[in-house]
Amino acid sequence: YMLFEEGAGIFRRLGKMDRYSVLYALIGAGAMQMFIASFRYTSVAHGAVIYAIVPFIAGGLGWLVLGEKPARIAVVSSVFALSGVMYMVGAGQGEGHISGDLLALGATISMAVLMVLGRKHAHIDLLAAACLSTLISAMISLPFSGALPSGEDMVSLAAFGMVNQAAGFICFAFGSRMLPPMETALIGALDAPLAPLWAWLLFNDVPVQATLTGGGIVFTAVMAHFLLQARS
Repeated sequence: YMLFEEGAGIFRRLGKMDRYSVLYALIGAGAMQMFIASFRYTSVAHGAVIYAIVPFIAGGLGWLVLGEKPARIAVVSSVFALSGVMYMVGAGQGEGHISGDLLALGATISMAVLMVLGRKHAHIDLLAAACLSTLISAMISLPFSGALPSGEDMVSLAAFGMVNQAAGFICFAFGSRMLPPMETALIGALDAPLAPLWAWLLFNDVPVQATLTGGGIVFTAVMAHFLLQARS
């Protein structure tokens, strides 16, 4: 109900956005473009595991920009997570490509920036920024779209738009305003073991051993940090 009420005048609010709201929308559009494009060159497993290091990027940015110094366990966990990603990318050459991994990393850094930006500038019109981000992303993609997708593809694209872009991004935007960047990122990073599982079950995209091992290291580091922080 809150989202419906906020969205009633969304188009009027697009013209009243300040520079930080526009910057938020531009970074969000860039993150989505890199995220989607990365899957043309790398696997779902690679993209998901690379995204799992977002808590530590967000934590570093939060320290530099917001003055929220990460705990020692965060630093230790980040070292293990980075080692897992490096092993996955280095040993799993047959599954992904460096260009796709770099695109996934670019999307990960962009999402970390959004977490810090939304936290620092609480006045940002997040719903309007999310809508503008989607419009910008569509305008960037339109010249390269070519022929219209089939009916079955349109259903998949509509589901992606409603679930991931609309519901997911809006919830992310509002949630990131209420939590420290590292905690926001930690919750989001829990999809790392689930994305390869869904790709395996639905599309028979079986991850190689290097991805399973690297992903296990990353997931263990994230969960260890999350549980120890919760205890403290």
